[in-house]
Amino acid sequence: MSNSKASEDREVHELVASYALGAIEGAEKTAFEEHLRNCARCESELRDFREVSAQIGASVPADPPTEL
Repeated sequence: MSNSKASEDREVHELVASYALGAIEGAEKTAFEEHLRNCARCESELRDFREVSAQIGASVPADPPTEL
């Protein structure tokens, strides 16, 4: 694998967390989704990030304390 290709692959793999949080858009999002269709590693990491995000969201109280 060429250095350029290895660098591109690494960059795409680094987008998993951002994608899970809905923080990428446009061409970058499209490119990641294309990559995701063929990458079991990213698919697994994405599933893990989404699970953790859901747990964090569920751990935060829905209403702020009355003293605020």
